[in-house]
Amino acid sequence: MESVLEVYKRPSDKGYPVICMDETSVQCTKEVREPIKASPGQTER
Repeated sequence: MESVLEVYKRPSDKGYPVICMDETSVQCTKEVREPIKASPGQTER
């Protein structure tokens, strides 16, 4: 268990993301890309 907790102490590194899981069911729904701009007369995608 202590080796798992050491992972949380590591500095943040965008090239090596840490994914943590627990018993809570939470879905991350943040936009990961820029939305496509709509042309006149079209809806945004």
